[in-house]
Amino acid sequence: MEEEKKDKKMKKPSADSVLERTNRDPHGNLIYHPSMLSLAVVGAIIGGIIVGFIAWMVADGAWAVVGLGQMSAGNRGPAAFLGFVIGSGIGGLFGSIMGIYRVLRENRKKLKGKN
Repeated sequence: MEEEKKDKKMKKPSADSVLERTNRDPHGNLIYHPSMLSLAVVGAIIGGIIVGFIAWMVADGAWAVVGLGQMSAGNRGPAAFLGFVIGSGIGGLFGSIMGIYRVLRENRKKLKGKN
């Protein structure tokens, strides 16, 4: 069995099937920056903690908000979890938008350098 494996040589992939790993488009503009992912994760965590804490305070009754009595009908745990989930979604979106803005700013710097 081992002899068969040694006899078979690895075939090199054709040039058409090889994908380049690049962060730039053919014109040289940046299309991805690692900060996009990190800002989305940080935004999701911070947004989740803040909104989860606010939801916990409302459900506990420490912060009375008219019209949110349904939130305190359950318990603090489910309200805090729901707040964390909603805050994570919103914070992740804001973080990714900040990352996209950073990519656009890098592209503007590159264009100014060419002129």
